[in-house]
Amino acid sequence: MSKTTAKILDDASRLTVKERVELAEAILDGVDGPPDVHHDKARTVEIERRLREIDSGEARMIPWDEAMKRFDDMAST
Repeated sequence: MSKTTAKILDDASRLTVKERVELAEAILDGVDGPPDVHHDKARTVEIERRLREIDSGEARMIPWDEAMKRFDDMAST
């Protein structure tokens, strides 16, 4: 990590949580480039589909710790 990056990180650590989130979003916006309208639409469609599955009871919800255990198990194989 460069001295400049370390200084920015040190300064950012003194910000409020809200300010750090805003800073992170601004940085990521600069990395991501211009918005992709097709990707945003596809993501919205997928989110709506998943919400319908949850609302209808079609999707089976699991606790976070179980989901993380499954992820860790998959990652270790």
